[in-house]
Amino acid sequence: MDKKVERVSGTNLKVEVSYDGSEWQEKLTQMYKKLGKSVQIKGFRKGKAPLNILKMYIPEEYVEEEVRKDVVDAIVKELFADGYKVVGVLSADWKEEDGKKIVALVVETYPEISFDDVDFTSIDIEPLDKAIAVSDEEVEKAIRESLEPYFAIEKSADKEELEKGDIALVEWKMIVDGKETPARETTFVVGEGDFIEEVEPHLVGMKRDEKRYILVNSETSEAEIISSPDEAEGDDVYVVEVTLKDIRTKELELSDEVAKKVGYGSVEELKNAVRENIRRAKWEKWRDEVLEKVAGLVKLEVPQAMIIDEVNARYKGLRKEASKAGMDWDEYVARLGFEDEDALIEKLKEISEETLKLYLVLLSLANYFGIDTNDEKMEEKVIEKLGEVIFAGKVEGEQENGGE
Repeated sequence: MDKKVERVSGTNLKVEVSYDGSEWQEKLTQMYKKLGKSVQIKGFRKGKAPLNILKMYIPEEYVEEEVRKDVVDAIVKELFADGYKVVGVLSADWKEEDGKKIVALVVETYPEISFDDVDFTSIDIEPLDKAIAVSDEEVEKAIRESLEPYFAIEKSADKEELEKGDIALVEWKMIVDGKETPARETTFVVGEGDFIEEVEPHLVGMKRDEKRYILVNSETSEAEIISSPDEAEGDDVYVVEVTLKDIRTKELELSDEVAKKVGYGSVEELKNAVRENIRRAKWEKWRDEVLEKVAGLVKLEVPQAMIIDEVNARYKGLRKEASKAGMDWDEYVARLGFEDEDALIEKLKEISEETLKLYLVLLSLANYFGIDTNDEKMEEKVIEKLGEVIFAGKVEGEQENGGE
């Protein structure tokens, strides 16, 4: 057997392996024997039929195909043993020449990324410790935003004038052609369109117990404040009389009892969990940003086989989500904002390639820094080390400049 390996691109290898006639015949013989172990032939015990009998019952084309599969698998294993990180086999072309059986494989591998010429100090990014710092204000805001819709208590606000975003308690009625509808009370958030859309903007600035008349043109949807219902003229207009009863607000009174309702033992435990969630989100954002910047400094080609696998996984996940939601697939695709499935798949390809690019940079940095890629803390260690390398060099440069 002769083997030649040639790298033809950043991710592709061309591997040519040839077998002389006797080598190939031996592989066919061994495959007949392997298949024969599971074949029951009348007159022979299972797996005990001689080779010449097996050749009569098992088609040679089938045996040849099985040998070819075994050969490709064996070549890939040898490539792994030689240090190549194989992703997949793109093609396998077979031919016979001068009595030899020859296979030419195109194999995709993980890209070989070199950082030898990379100046990590050229990366412009905020220091990691500053980027992931979390203030008490951020924690309080996150808790309010997540819990207020469920546990906030509505009460009168300590303010005199109604503003956009306030909760308004109003008593109102409509006056059409001089006839009044029964008065009713309504509570709504100003500016969110929960009241009469044309009227809401004209309520801003009202004080408690103040009454306003809003003239609305139903044809043009225009509205204005008037001093009296008597000013209403025309067939397409009506008046909305609004009295502001109260300006209200919702406040979250955080307590251990509320914390326990959402699965935490105390307010302190809740705050610590929220702080860690915010910190982790910031860390992941910094990770993606710095890996993207590193990727821009090196030559990197993402293997197509990896992109295809990633797209397929994401596609199957979306299909599953659509099924869970009880939605038709085309309806689900439209809900996601895509014209059709083809447009969705193109976006999945884009996302998959970007995600894999950062992943490959991360793995390559781990090798570069001497960090075990099987370490469960590999990602954290690589990012921490990368931050040190970026800013250690900058500090040294600043010290040198300061000493001149």
